[in-house]
Amino acid sequence: MTNNKESFSIESLKDFPFENYTKVFCIQGPLTHRFCYPVIEELLPKNTISIVFNELNEGLKNMDGCSFIWQELINHNADRKSLIINLGGGVVTDIGGYCAATFKRGVHFINIPTTLLGMVDAAIGGKTGINFGSIKNQIGTFSLPELTIIDSIFLKTLPKNEMLSGLGEVLKYGLIKDVSLIKELESGANLNYQTIIEKCVAIKNQVVKNDPFENGERKLLNFGHTFGHALESESHKTAKPLFHGVAVAYGILAESWLAKEFGSFKAFEKVEQLINNLFGTYPFEQLDSMSILAYMKADKKNINGEINYCQIAEFGQVEINHIASETQVLKALSWLGCN
Repeated sequence: MTNNKESFSIESLKDFPFENYTKVFCIQGPLTHRFCYPVIEELLPKNTISIVFNELNEGLKNMDGCSFIWQELINHNADRKSLIINLGGGVVTDIGGYCAATFKRGVHFINIPTTLLGMVDAAIGGKTGINFGSIKNQIGTFSLPELTIIDSIFLKTLPKNEMLSGLGEVLKYGLIKDVSLIKELESGANLNYQTIIEKCVAIKNQVVKNDPFENGERKLLNFGHTFGHALESESHKTAKPLFHGVAVAYGILAESWLAKEFGSFKAFEKVEQLINNLFGTYPFEQLDSMSILAYMKADKKNINGEINYCQIAEFGQVEINHIASETQVLKALSWLGCN
C-alpha cells in the first residue's frame, strides 16, 4: 500500500487517463450535484454517469446506502474497468470508497472532497468504511484512490457548520504533530485555509506512509475519536446532532481532561479555552453517559474489551494505546455535563 496521489487543482482532471476506463461514475449528494458537480463537469468524459442520493447524511452511510450505489452501478452495466469518482464530504468518500473497493472485488476510484473535513482528513489515507447499526465505521477497507483532488475552490459553497467541522480535525493535527496549526487557530478570523490544508495533508500522508494499516503511529490520528465517535452517535438521537469534526473536538476536550486528571498534561486550560472559542458550548445534558459508554466499548480500536484512547502529554506529543476504565470514562462524561 503506497501513499495517496494528490493534486491541489481540479485542472489535473484534464491529464487523468479516462480513456483507460469503460465507464465513469460520479457519486454525489443533492447539494454537491447542484453546487459542485458543475465545477468539474466539463473536465469529465461526456458520458459520465451521475449517481445522486436524494438526501445524504451520516444516517445513509450504511448497507442501505451501499445497496443504492451498487444497484445503480449494476443498472448501468458497470464492470471491473469502470471508474468511480467520489465528489463530496466524508460521507461520500467513505461510502463511495468502500463501494468501489468491494464492487466486483474492487474498481478504481478518485476522491474529490468538497468539505474542509474531507480535504484535511477523510479523503486522505485510504480508509473507507460504513456504519453498522448505530456504531461508526465498523465495516471498511484500506483502499487507496488513484487520485485525490483537494481544491479549495469548493470551500466557497460551504456553510459555517461544515467549516467548523473541518477545524475539529485541524485541531487534532495541531495537537499531535504541528503546533503552528494551533497558533493559526488561535489567531481567529481570516484563516489561511490553503496553508492549513497543505499542512494537514502532509502530516497525514507522512503518518500513513510510516504506518499504512494502523499498527502504531497511525493510531495518533484517532486522538479525540474514541470519545468523539460515541458523542456523535449519541447526539444523533437528539434534535442537535453533532457534526463529525465538532464531535472530535469535544472528544479531544474529554481525552485532554483525562490526561490532566490521570496523566501529566499541564496545558488543559489552554485546550479548553481554544475549543470553547472555536466551537462554543453544547447541551451535553441531553446525552446519556451509559449509552455513550456502550458506544465506546464497541469502538473498533478496542482490544479485549478495553477502551483504547490517545493521551496527550504536551502539545505535539500524544501517546497511543492508553486504556481508560469505565469509571474514568464516566467521570470525563460527567465533567462534560452528560447525564
